[in-house]
Amino acid sequence: MESHFSSVRQLKISIKVDNEAFTILDHYLSNHRNSTCLYFTILFNIDRYP
Repeated sequence: MESHFSSVRQLKISIKVDNEAFTILDHYLSNHRNSTCLYFTILFNIDRYP
């Protein structure tokens, strides 16, 4: 699970730097259908709408 949390931090940083990072997140979620998807989605939404 550690690798997942590290990826989350990297994605959140990318989203803050460049809005186009949304496509990266969407691509990740499309190719990793598991319980982690909800975790990514929640963090992304919180980061986007503080």
